[in-house]
Amino acid sequence: MRVTSISEEYVSGLPSNEFSPELTKRSYFSGLIAEIFDKSRRNSRTGVMLTSPLRDAGVSFICSCIAAELALQGAKVLLIDARALLAVRTYSPRTVIALCKRIGPLQLWVLGLEETTVLKTAAKDDRSGALGTLLHELEQEFPYLLIDAPALSTGRDANLLATSVYGTVIVARSGQTGEAELKQAHKALGEFGGRVLGSIFNAH
Repeated sequence: MRVTSISEEYVSGLPSNEFSPELTKRSYFSGLIAEIFDKSRRNSRTGVMLTSPLRDAGVSFICSCIAAELALQGAKVLLIDARALLAVRTYSPRTVIALCKRIGPLQLWVLGLEETTVLKTAAKDDRSGALGTLLHELEQEFPYLLIDAPALSTGRDANLLATSVYGTVIVARSGQTGEAELKQAHKALGEFGGRVLGSIFNAH
């Protein structure tokens, strides 16, 4: 995947509760989505994680825009908070799928920490490799999975998930993230066995 530069300004008017099909025609994310997901779908894997070397790079913003664009195109997409995913990794896939919440009239679903708080009495799945099994089942239910992971500098969440997803996209913020941080992020994810698909520069 090529390094892609985008600006927050073009989506400043993106509605939060309803989506206009006209946005699809002018979205800069269409090509980006094709680059991220074309190869993954050929490998029957659709789980893609986004993270960053440092905090405040705009990972959640990018994830939300890509998810909205996919939904506008008629796709069924699940946007997942990485912390929520790790919190439910030992629960049965059926239980987790039931927690996914649909947002708005399109096929846009979310799994966040708010949804996972009800799992205190749910049945657990104690099999080894439960995270991989869970992601596989989610991929069967949702053709597109986007995982919003915290920055690598803030903890190990992204590293723990790196080998279970198809690949990772690193988000860098213009004027904040340097070449050294990007190289270190690539190296760190690679050492955990993760596949780095490319980088996005979030310009502002």
